[in-house]
Amino acid sequence: MKFLELIDGLSRPLAYKEQTKAVRSIQTHISIIFITDAFAYKIKKPVDFGFLNFTTLEKRLEFCTAEVKLNRRLAPNLYIGVVPITLENGVVVMEGSGEAVEYAVKMNIIDEDKVLYSSLKRGASVEAMREDIEKVATAIAIFHGDAERNDKTAKYGELSIIRKNTAENFQQVEGFFGRTLTAQGQEMIKDYTENFISKDEKIFEKRAREGYVRDCHGDIHSEHVIMNDHVEIFDCIEFNERFRFCDVASDIAFLIMDLEYHGRGELAKVLEDKYFQETRDEEGRTLLNFYKCYRAYVRGKVENFRLDEEEETAEDKKEAKIHAILYFYLAKLYASGGFRPFVFVVRGLPGTGKSVIADSVAEYTGAALLRTDAIRRDIALSGDDKGTCYSKEAKERVYKELFVQAEGYLLEGRSVILDATFSRAKHVEEAQRLSERMNCELMVVECEASEKVVTERIRERQTGESLSEADVDVYMKLKRSFEKSGVSACVISTEDDREKVITEVFSKAFRDRE
Repeated sequence: MKFLELIDGLSRPLAYKEQTKAVRSIQTHISIIFITDAFAYKIKKPVDFGFLNFTTLEKRLEFCTAEVKLNRRLAPNLYIGVVPITLENGVVVMEGSGEAVEYAVKMNIIDEDKVLYSSLKRGASVEAMREDIEKVATAIAIFHGDAERNDKTAKYGELSIIRKNTAENFQQVEGFFGRTLTAQGQEMIKDYTENFISKDEKIFEKRAREGYVRDCHGDIHSEHVIMNDHVEIFDCIEFNERFRFCDVASDIAFLIMDLEYHGRGELAKVLEDKYFQETRDEEGRTLLNFYKCYRAYVRGKVENFRLDEEEETAEDKKEAKIHAILYFYLAKLYASGGFRPFVFVVRGLPGTGKSVIADSVAEYTGAALLRTDAIRRDIALSGDDKGTCYSKEAKERVYKELFVQAEGYLLEGRSVILDATFSRAKHVEEAQRLSERMNCELMVVECEASEKVVTERIRERQTGESLSEADVDVYMKLKRSFEKSGVSACVISTEDDREKVITEVFSKAFRDRE
């Protein structure tokens, strides 16, 4: 049976024994999860990436069975078992009778509101999340303390295996140069990786010898952590012992990296400090940046694979490309000194599409989004007269507050997006000084569009709800006084298709940044 036909069959409610009104699906590069009203069913794609091979039914059954067994260590209440998929009168049936054409891992449905990733997306504060993050750190520390360690696991801490893992990654990404990573970016990460391994050979060997390489999880990130009465962590790596048998520092590095990927550097620090407080493994902490770089690079590689899969939609591929770019950007940060937040400036005249870009960057990165339009409203500048709102004094007051709020987030280790006209060069330069003072990355995107397009946009948004009070007269006035800045910027025309514009922004601001 063709795989696409199987997907189509499992997308229909009648394929399931339990009554369900609808079936929705979630795809990764190696699996598809079908979710009914009662259960979730995960099937493995018939793919061979070298590091995993699911190309035969026998192999997929073997790894489904291993997945259930291994994941019951950290999520015993989630995994029900392995069930067959059959054909009954030519119709695909989950848990049907007869010869199996496929197998699925059957699971209870996860309450997505309780997944750690959901809290990150909601932008929950540090204090609101501190207790949960510390619970996660403690749960992982206990799991690592109990994890199996023996001569077999120790072998995977040998330098030959570590070098094999990293070399394999670099080789598998080469075909994507120019799409999600530049050759120069690859060399930066590769040089850092190889130099670190060579410099710290004795530490790697010592930790393998002393039992720090254990049967771990291998894939701990925020989408796999459930905050119930107790912490549950699911979806460990079952398909390759080489990736699951790892240094405990590598295992915790994944989740720390993931929090930083989602713009929550302050939560990453909470997790790191609590975990190493529990384990007292200060030597492992010295390897953290190396393993974060490795984990970010692996995630970028995995997103790359999705770009060439025929079952992925155009929207899926666009998202995969952006995620890959951001993971590789993060790996470059680790390779060039370590994680640091960014200041992302979106400047341009009213109607040039700044807010669309700012919204997209915030959605993908988790950075705090600050808008002068919102600040202007919140500090309640006197009167409704637009001349007053856009006076020199009013602007200065708004920009001063913008930078105060930005610094507050940066002090917590959280990236910020500054959405403003930035019509005066001095304000762009102030953003540059802020980033330098806070040891942050600065990215400036300058939006452009023709006068005809801008005036049409402004008139259209005046018929709906918008924070911006700028009308065509304000646009024309600002256009005459808009200043060029000496700060390097990516200039983006926003007249093209919206999705192409967004992809171009991420490519220029993050992929091409060396």
